[in-house]
Amino acid sequence: MDKTGDKDGLMAIVGFDLASLYKEYEDYVEKNGTDQGFEPSNQFLRVIGNRVLIEAVALEDGASLESDLKELGMERTANFGRLVSGQLPIGAIKNIVGLPSLKSTRPAYAATRGGLTPIKRGD
Repeated sequence: MDKTGDKDGLMAIVGFDLASLYKEYEDYVEKNGTDQGFEPSNQFLRVIGNRVLIEAVALEDGASLESDLKELGMERTANFGRLVSGQLPIGAIKNIVGLPSLKSTRPAYAATRGGLTPIKRGD
């Protein structure tokens, strides 16, 4: 199976939306030689440049997970108990699979009072 469909690999840890974002990003970079101008097809993901805002749950210790994620290039991190959030480079999504401190992760979706709202790039 490919990177987005491997039930025991990337998709099992990060879910469909992040796995699809990673695949879309990698395809874009391979085709264009750069990530400049990349726009994800999923408008509900909070993408800032070449980073995506994620929420990750630690197996045990949030501080250990935060440290591991920072080693992968995660910026603007915050943790509360076992929950860690921050901006992870899209290209580092594949590296999450090997983190022993990680239980699960998901994108932090854009939301308003009315529910999920697509983000217009440049706003």
